[in-house]
Amino acid sequence: MTLDLNENQLNSDPPTKNPPTQNPPTENPPTEDLPTENLPSKQTTEESTNNPANEQEATEKFKKTKFCQKETKDQKEAKIRNSPRLFNEMVYFLSDEQKAWVTKAGFEPLLGFDLEMVPSKLANKVVHVFDHKSVSLRIEHWDIYITPEDVFDVFGLPRGGNKIEQTINEVTTKRSNEWLTQFPTKKITTAKVVEQVKAEKRVTEMFKINFLTVLSNVLIRTPTHSYIDKYFVNFEPLDKCVSYNWVDFLIEYLVTGKESWNGTGSGFFRGSQIFLTLS
Repeated sequence: MTLDLNENQLNSDPPTKNPPTQNPPTENPPTEDLPTENLPSKQTTEESTNNPANEQEATEKFKKTKFCQKETKDQKEAKIRNSPRLFNEMVYFLSDEQKAWVTKAGFEPLLGFDLEMVPSKLANKVVHVFDHKSVSLRIEHWDIYITPEDVFDVFGLPRGGNKIEQTINEVTTKRSNEWLTQFPTKKITTAKVVEQVKAEKRVTEMFKINFLTVLSNVLIRTPTHSYIDKYFVNFEPLDKCVSYNWVDFLIEYLVTGKESWNGTGSGFFRGSQIFLTLS
């Protein structure tokens, strides 16, 4: 799957360092819209996928659906708080020692993450057609169901047997207080956590928490407000991430995110809009 899509860049803080190697996060991405009609359709049956004639016919029909038409002015726009560029920037500056821990934790596929933007019009549309009850993209008479395999194919997240939950005890409370001392204010943004990761080249408890926090806030559990979601500050154990099911965790927040988005006036979507766009 190609991640470098040309589209309106979502707001994020620029990198503070100009790396000497290839593919640094760019400061002036293209602003032209990515034509929706040029995007390939995703087939829902094995027959249509294996038959070129059926696939071409379905593609032509797809171009004429409401999904590909311009949205109306009164339609609520689905917005995302944290740009994918933040995660791209973080992994770009990881040291070899930190990359080794990320690999051991089960997130090695994300070390190649180089997405800096998502096509805003398409990202808005996929949120509108995502049905949280059936966990599918409902495009007129098509239902494109989202499966754990789809999430794994896009992000390569660990699929262990344990359910991800917060752990509130003396250890995590002490660690949470220590984590807060990294920042001069309680108004902590994802960009500020990225800066902490870039400044620390060793593998420490604070690095592990910061990495997981940025991962969650950008790719999985995006906040609707301006500040960081601290869920993974209380995650335990930090060194057994691979034994937990991050795929189900992402799908869970797609469902709850769309349900809450439908019931509020806010346009910010707390599920993984990046995944929906890339799937």
